[in-house]
Amino acid sequence: MDIIINGLADDCPSNGKALATLGNYWFNVLNILDSNPKNPALGDFLRRYHQLSGDWIVASPIHWEATHNDAMIVAIGEMLELSDAEARDLFQEVQQFLKQDNLTAYFHDTHLWLIQLNDKPYLASQSLPHILHHSLLPILKNLDESLYWQRLFTEMQMLFSSRSGLSLKDGFNANGLWFHGEGEFHFSAKRQILTDDKRLIEAFPGFIQALESTDKLNKNTVICLQNPQWLAALLDKAKNKGLAVQCYWNNIACQIPKQNRLIRLWRSLIHANKKKSDC
Repeated sequence: MDIIINGLADDCPSNGKALATLGNYWFNVLNILDSNPKNPALGDFLRRYHQLSGDWIVASPIHWEATHNDAMIVAIGEMLELSDAEARDLFQEVQQFLKQDNLTAYFHDTHLWLIQLNDKPYLASQSLPHILHHSLLPILKNLDESLYWQRLFTEMQMLFSSRSGLSLKDGFNANGLWFHGEGEFHFSAKRQILTDDKRLIEAFPGFIQALESTDKLNKNTVICLQNPQWLAALLDKAKNKGLAVQCYWNNIACQIPKQNRLIRLWRSLIHANKKKSDC
């Protein structure tokens, strides 16, 4: 069973085994739900989430560094010194710039902005978490044969560098924009998908259902949580059913193993004997 939580955790439970997180709720969701987790169609997924029409990709603020013969993205998402207010101001500038090139922009959150392709060349990018700290030159080379997206990547770097408001503090500032998340979203497999997010349910009717306390969970269940308060009850329910659970927060992830059947049987016997003694 997989639970994706839009929040942070201090540490894994004592019986948990550390897993990899992609550092962002939506990246984690697509990593489980998309049929192509290495390059998920995040643009199409969020386009449906916001009830937008047309073809959309994602633009994400990044910090990248260049050497004499290579380039590399070194910080994304929460690794950046970028507040929500700064991101919105920056988005407004980018939006105005892109209008000159017949591109429409839509603000999803601090780290994920949507760009409508309109008549622009096809983008062949890669998902941000998978290219972090990797050589960027081969990826840039294959973005687009017409070099349109490579040119726009360079123009965004120039736009960001002209801003004095995004000052470097103790971490990385945003000095560029990465374009990714192209393609059409398809669910990876038929699974029970539950959520407390009404917009997600409305975006994918018939595929994603509302999370209820009476839901019957199984090993193929996926739960997308905007409200972490559900988590304790869900973990308790999974433990009682003998289910292993993979939990993905924005900063850590872990697998909580299923409880041994003999231990569960022993506890059920103790509980039954206690009820008899109370009678």
